[in-house]
Amino acid sequence: MLLPKGDLNDFWDRALHETQCLQRAALIKDQFDCQAFGETVALEVISQLCQIDDSGLKAGARVYVDGAETSQSTFSVGETPLPAESLFDWLKRRFVEQGFCTIVNYANVCSEAYTQAVAELLVPLVPQLKSLGCAYPFIEPGLFLGDYDKTPFGIHIDKAELVSVLHVHLGPGSKRMTVWPASHSEFAGKNNILHNISGHLNTGKTYLIEAGDAFFLPAGSHYHIGENQSLSLSLTIAIHNSQNNQRKAVKQMLKRHGESGENASRADLQRELQELIDHQACRRHSNRYLPRCLLSGLKSPLVLKGRIQKTAPFEISLTAAADDGQSTVYARGYKLREKASIEAHALIHDINNGQRIDVETWLNNQVDPLERVAQESLIRELLAVHAITLAPLSKAAQ
Repeated sequence: MLLPKGDLNDFWDRALHETQCLQRAALIKDQFDCQAFGETVALEVISQLCQIDDSGLKAGARVYVDGAETSQSTFSVGETPLPAESLFDWLKRRFVEQGFCTIVNYANVCSEAYTQAVAELLVPLVPQLKSLGCAYPFIEPGLFLGDYDKTPFGIHIDKAELVSVLHVHLGPGSKRMTVWPASHSEFAGKNNILHNISGHLNTGKTYLIEAGDAFFLPAGSHYHIGENQSLSLSLTIAIHNSQNNQRKAVKQMLKRHGESGENASRADLQRELQELIDHQACRRHSNRYLPRCLLSGLKSPLVLKGRIQKTAPFEISLTAAADDGQSTVYARGYKLREKASIEAHALIHDINNGQRIDVETWLNNQVDPLERVAQESLIRELLAVHAITLAPLSKAAQ
């Protein structure tokens, strides 16, 4: 898993201290030992990208070969890793002796294991994000791998809406990261990306990042460029302070009520806007502010038998009943509509409290046949979005 060698809370206490609450760059040495996990995640992400037909998601994956960006053909069905092929075997086969750099934004969308690992890593940090100036957090896991000499798109600065980027460097090769403050006089008035880097590298501060190190870079405040001399893999976690949720909510609301809102009272507009913001907040909160994963199409069994429990550390939330007698359930970033009932509330309460619930016993305890059907439907939907897992009963419990 993606956890530090020591205590998780101690890691974040130290990280917040050394970065001055994510406000400055910092390198924390020898914190992680999860290269095997990273390789497994990267291979899973690449395999998914090769097999899905989602141009939007594939657009988040960039590939540079010998310094030039290539087409999306890198992630075509014909390039899918072979069943027994390791990540590095696939890279050697795919790129032969070429220098290459692969960057995948929203990589966790293709990997439930990566989503869960990032969520667990950030458990101590998420409650503090608001006090760190991140009122509307959105967390974007990615991966960065290759053997590319220098970052192919040159010296650059990340978007100001980012709060910080954590690089968990897994190796095997080391990396050098050179940074300059955004106010650096040599870059004044320049574009956000500088391809002519000669003469600049010796004017910045350089960090040597080795396997197991954690490197924090506050976004919008530093130009930077990475260098490596051999193959390496990093998992990246970008923390956004995104205001886009509110902007989109306002646009959606005004579209329904006329561009100036003339078709609704001010009170109605304010109420609806708040409902939209609450909806987006609940939806993202239910997946720990991470992008939703692609659903694998996993089918629940014909007969539900075994114990269900929540997929930690994710929570399920249930709204009060609406006028139509339906409640909204937010689970793993998905919105589900269910029949409102005391039984549904009790089920979600017990799941969130970490109980392992015998499904067959729970359903048999529903006196009303219609309620039993509703409860079974809810359990199947929660299984489908990976909000809960179903494990067989032990022999002793059967």
